[in-house]
Amino acid sequence: MNMRHKRPRRGPLRPPSMRNVSFARRALRYVGAAPWPHATGAASALTGALLAFPAWSRLLREEYATACLFVFPCLGWLALAALCEADALSRYREYLRIRDLFVRRGYSERVLRLTAGSRCQRDAALFAARETGHGDAAKAFYHALGYRRRHLLPDKIVSNPLHFFHPRFLRATFLPGKSRLRDPASLQEPVVCNG
Repeated sequence: MNMRHKRPRRGPLRPPSMRNVSFARRALRYVGAAPWPHATGAASALTGALLAFPAWSRLLREEYATACLFVFPCLGWLALAALCEADALSRYREYLRIRDLFVRRGYSERVLRLTAGSRCQRDAALFAARETGHGDAAKAFYHALGYRRRHLLPDKIVSNPLHFFHPRFLRATFLPGKSRLRDPASLQEPVVCNG
């Protein structure tokens, strides 16, 4: 007789309120987890679309020299919109991961400390904390660190604007994951804002 034990299903642990969620509610959560990247991406896409109309009309009239004045900025704005949406997707993934950690282990300031350096990461963590019932504690934690709503730029970018091109910063921005939890350097105290 073949007695096979079924392995438990691996994957994100979702609370009962999250299991059968409609597409519209998931879309709202996707936007709510990363409001700044979505707003910046939408504004950039709109600017790129507005620049596309004069570029297209000049291309149809075969005015190639003046069309380039609109084509290249249009492509730049659309590329920025794509980067913002990639960042928004990363923040949504981070929101799901943090929410699952809060569901499994409860409120953890260690998890919040890892996301303290960036406004977008703080927004994702606060959204996850609100959904799991820890919103007030998470907000008080970030407030105690000195972060306010006006702190939009990541701490590393404020201290050194060229840090945006550092591979570690780009990886943390666009590929969040578990490896940051294992990295001892990421567990250091974040820089507290005094502003």
